[in-house]
Amino acid sequence: MAEKVNYYELLGVARNAGADEIRAAIKKQRTIWSNRASRGGTVGAEAQNKVKLIGEAEKTLLDDAARAAYDQSLNDKPEKTWVNDGERDWLQIAQHYIQDGDVKMAEAAIEQAERQQPDNPEVWDTAIMIYESLEEGADWNRVEKAATQAILLDPDNAFGYAARGDVYWKKDDEDKARSQYQKASELGQAQGNQAIVDYVQEILTRMDIFDVLSSRGSQLDKRYQAVLSESGFISYTKENKDELASIQDGYRSLIRTVDSLSAKVKNPTSDFTKDISSEKSEMESEIKRIDDILDKEKDALRKPIILNVVELVVFFFMCVLAGPAGAVLGTIGLVIPLNWLLTGDKIPFNNINDLPEWSLGYIIGKGRTALWILANLVLGLLAIWITSQMGYKGL
Repeated sequence: MAEKVNYYELLGVARNAGADEIRAAIKKQRTIWSNRASRGGTVGAEAQNKVKLIGEAEKTLLDDAARAAYDQSLNDKPEKTWVNDGERDWLQIAQHYIQDGDVKMAEAAIEQAERQQPDNPEVWDTAIMIYESLEEGADWNRVEKAATQAILLDPDNAFGYAARGDVYWKKDDEDKARSQYQKASELGQAQGNQAIVDYVQEILTRMDIFDVLSSRGSQLDKRYQAVLSESGFISYTKENKDELASIQDGYRSLIRTVDSLSAKVKNPTSDFTKDISSEKSEMESEIKRIDDILDKEKDALRKPIILNVVELVVFFFMCVLAGPAGAVLGTIGLVIPLNWLLTGDKIPFNNINDLPEWSLGYIIGKGRTALWILANLVLGLLAIWITSQMGYKGL
């Protein structure tokens, strides 16, 4: 806030309070606001600023000379009284319930304060904190109303601008949200409110990362889905393998971009660090998934190669034992089960372009499957020709 902070009101003590009473109040208020400072959002940022102000109050009010000078500055500019003598101060009551953690009662009290002290900027600051902290979830319409009133009464209210930024962000109006956050950051820097500056930097970085992931991340996912067949299997063509490698490079580049953006946040909250780590883990998982897919191709190709070698050996033995006729029968006997293993078909080349999803041939690719079967037949015929030329008639 631009106006001078009343440390006595901040601590909830009278101006004639003794040092021991002030120390006790400092300990109590520091505990209350330190607990709230760990929360995310504008409320957490405001709580961090309260902790900072409590530290300033401690240095000022527990030093006799500093306190005397501070008291004189208050006397030079008397604060406006918002409550008549004998009247209940609903703002203080609301703040008391906030300190006790009773948000429901604080909500009821601040509604009274809004009617009692509509021109008090602190009422609307407190209202923002309460409406963002409701047990049933933040009431963003009331947060927006409170933030707007706070800014109308105090145009330099950084907290109010940050709260309006939250509202627009929740309503998916990024342009307006950015505008409000930028204004909050400028005011926070001018007023030395580092908590607001840090919060705005973090939320703007979140928005930048979200935009990058929404555009580039979704494009990478679409490219990956395009490689998949309708049934979710991948045909291991050279084009697909190159595309998968390119997608991996895209995810690695995206991780570097996220690292670069997140480095802009000087004092990240634990939630921010956790969320960034989670996003990067998901992208690293995508890279590993593609690695696993490419590794499966090696396993998928190993089995047909072994079967072909075994089949070639059997061809020659059949030719030696039974001559060309036996080799022909052996070829048929081996090509049929091999074809079934590769394609799921009992007859070679039957429905070669309509392979069942579970078949090995479907997994390694239709074109390559046809090539394996053709290779088997060629090897069989070659074996028959060689043995015929060598004059083997069988045993």
